[in-house]
Amino acid sequence: MLDITGPSSSLGIPERNTLQMLEEQVNAKGGVNGHKIRLVILDGKSSESESAIAMKRLVEQDKVLAVIGSSTSGPSMSMMPIAQERNVPMISTAASVAIVEPVAERKWVFKTPQSDTLMAQRIISYLKQKGISQVAFMAMNNTFGESGLVE
Repeated sequence: MLDITGPSSSLGIPERNTLQMLEEQVNAKGGVNGHKIRLVILDGKSSESESAIAMKRLVEQDKVLAVIGSSTSGPSMSMMPIAQERNVPMISTAASVAIVEPVAERKWVFKTPQSDTLMAQRIISYLKQKGISQVAFMAMNNTFGESGLVE
């Protein structure tokens, strides 16, 4: 479940292309334990509601074993409850620490990038080195923006 269209498509399109390439490579070598893998790629359209709908379809209709996505934090957060309720592993490619914490409540959810907290710490360190003491914060009006403000 990737953001192939919408504002986050600059992330979702390369993610899709990479997964398709990996599918071809793995299947060319006989698959996993002799079983070919089959990707089902849906477009979350860079939308929290569309991503949740796509996640439900992947789990309920397509009966996938695991889900990779979403490309950004807001859509990933909308998918997370479905992964938890259905015990389906979800690997997000988004950064928000809220995707995987609190750990006790996110047993089925994982993420690949560094956290927003780490990014914020590095930015603050850089600003201090440059003697910058005032900043403005602008963010998207969604879960991603809220997470960034908190962190």
